[in-house]
Amino acid sequence: MRKLSELRAKPLSEWPEDLVNSVKLDSRQSENPTVSIVLIAYNEEDGILPTLASLALNDIVDAEFIVVNNNSKDRTAEYAREIGAIVVDETQQGYAFARQAGLNAARGEVIVTGDADTIYSAEWASSLSRPLLKNPQVAVTYGIHVLLPENGKATAGLQFYQVAKWLSQRLKGIRRPHLNCGGASMAFRKSDAMAVGGYLSDAERGEDGKLAWLLSERGRIVRVGKRSARIYTSDRRTNLDGSLWKAFWIRFIGTMRYFTHYFKKQKEH
Repeated sequence: MRKLSELRAKPLSEWPEDLVNSVKLDSRQSENPTVSIVLIAYNEEDGILPTLASLALNDIVDAEFIVVNNNSKDRTAEYAREIGAIVVDETQQGYAFARQAGLNAARGEVIVTGDADTIYSAEWASSLSRPLLKNPQVAVTYGIHVLLPENGKATAGLQFYQVAKWLSQRLKGIRRPHLNCGGASMAFRKSDAMAVGGYLSDAERGEDGKLAWLLSERGRIVRVGKRSARIYTSDRRTNLDGSLWKAFWIRFIGTMRYFTHYFKKQKEH
């Protein structure tokens, strides 16, 4: 199987025909979905096709695949429709508004959220949704992020950064696991999310973690650490910091600043 990440920035018309036939989502859309896979996207025409192709290769059944187009100025929505995703347009700009639009549109019992610049492993959606379908005491699940360089080659420095990030997640997971819940890899029941008010519209960022915190009052937050639940996401946000070392230092300082907090349960929303 060709690496989907190598097909970034290429329209579906330039993909090998045999591959296109295997990644169309039209035939995967369930009329009565148990699971809704919901992605948000803003100007993601370079990466959205590999992302949706990876979801088409997931082993999840009885699912629907939704992309929330949050005022994209490029061909994001066009590409998403072309590959067979359900496209929902949200004109209010922002992560929380886009996530809420997807939550409102979803018909599944379980919502699995994702991002449009990510490659998802074949068992990702089923790995995150299974605990919620089997155990009523679980309210939220989340997976592990692996940074994917633009050139596809992970340097020793990036691998060190990745390990440090996982250790930080372990630390936060002791008493504040909601801080590890990101919209790129997170799942919960729709009924629970609607009951707590959904995504907070006043959250410029961290809307997913805030929802996870609200949901933690209804059940446990579970980290799905198995390799099959890993996601491979772009390292572009890390690059925005200027260098890998600078990105590491910024996050290290931030973690140490609240080090003692991670051993105490958060009391206020």
